[in-house]
Order: sequence, then structure tokens, then C-alpha cells
Amino acid sequence: MKKALLIGTALLLSAIVPARGEILVGFVTGLSGPVSSIGVPNAKGLAAGQAYVGEIDGEKVRVIQLDDGSDPAASTRNARKLVEQEKVDFLIGTSGAPQTLAMATAAIEMKVPMVAVSPIAPVPAGEGGPWVVQTPQPTPLLVQGIVDHMKGRNVKTVAFVGFSDAFGDLMYNSLLQAAEKLAVQHRRTLLVLATARDEGASAFYERQGYRLAGEIPDCALRPHGAPTATMIYWKRIGQEFPEMVKS
Repeated sequence: MKKALLIGTALLLSAIVPARGEILVGFVTGLSGPVSSIGVPNAKGLAAGQAYVGEIDGEKVRVIQLDDGSDPAASTRNARKLVEQEKVDFLIGTSGAPQTLAMATAAIEMKVPMVAVSPIAPVPAGEGGPWVVQTPQPTPLLVQGIVDHMKGRNVKTVAFVGFSDAFGDLMYNSLLQAAEKLAVQHRRTLLVLATARDEGASAFYERQGYRLAGEIPDCALRPHGAPTATMIYWKRIGQEFPEMVKS
């Protein structure tokens, strides 16, 4: 992660020609809150990078760092403050996918270059963009490696446990896409999925085009042990991979 952060930063720095004799970097990270376990190492990594590359082509690199407390709203506020008040040349941030997505949205709106250090879904290029580049590997690539490993071990059943946030949706969407493609390769064109009615993934399945077939009462358990219904969803696949179905 630290190496990727340095590379991404260098790419943006090479395209910036500041007029004031210094390169001003606005860095937002979560030094407190739920994702500080990621934000604190990111801060140490950037500090190490600044110590290693203190100037570029004679221009001093200065970093202004703000803590967003792992809060997406604070990520947006900090990004705007850094650009509108501190007049930074570009942004780096932040820890956590929801926070990074919020910050990237502000960067695109303000037309300021940004290095995203947490994985997020592809964002619009924006007018005059693209304004945002990502250093982490794409989530579909990460999940595909997991699916390939499961395939090699002949795994037939998969359970997914994740947060109901931007990164959780990103991971699960990547898993579903990889599973659907693998199913088509095996000429399985009808997928059936199940989820608990309470605290389940019903809304997510529906956004991915799955249709509700029905529910089975008291067939699942809530986290505290009480029974709840199981929702059964289905989806016809293969139309997007016709060459695999015919082969």
C-alpha cells in the first residue's frame, strides 16, 4: 500500500507545475474512529514518503493533514477546506471506502486531482477529468483471485459476511459477478440465492437483477438467535456471455 501510494502521488506530482515554489498536498485520513486502523498506517506511510522525497525538481513538498474521524461527511468537509482555504495542488485520501467515495465526489466537483488510497467503485471522470486515480487493486481483480482459489479446491457453497456500506456492496457485487461468470462457464444459466429476511441482502439482490421467488418462514436465524424467514431469489444469466453458453 505504501509503495502504491508513493507511485500514485509521483504520477500526479509530475503533472503539476505550481507557481509558488512549493507543491502543497492535502491529505485526509482517519486518525480516529472505526477505520483508524487503516488511517494511522496511511499517515505514517505518507510521512515516510515525504521524508524520502522532500522535493521534486527543486520544489518543496508540503503536506497538510486532516483527520476525518472515519466520517464521510467530515471527509467531504476536509477536502473542501483543503482546496478552498488552503489552496492545495491535489488531494490524497482517505481510509475507508465510503469516506473515500465522498471525498472523490468533492474532488471531481472542484476539479482537483486526487489519489484514492482505498478501493472504491469507478467514479465519473468529470469535466476536464479524470480527476481521481486509485492505488489499490480493483475489487473485481481481488475477488477473482479468491474465486479462482475456491474453484481449484472444488468449493461448491459460499457464504458472504460483510458490512452494508460502499465497500461491502463493492465486494459482494464483485463476488456475484465472478460467480455468475463461472456458472456460465459450467453452462449453469439459472442462479438461485437465499438470504434472511431480516438483516439480509434482499435489497442488494434486487439491485443486481434477482427476482423474488418466495420465502420460507422461520428457516433462518437472526444474529441473536430468533427465527426469521428465508428469502429465495433467482436470476437467469448467460445472455451477456453467449459464446460461453454455446461452447
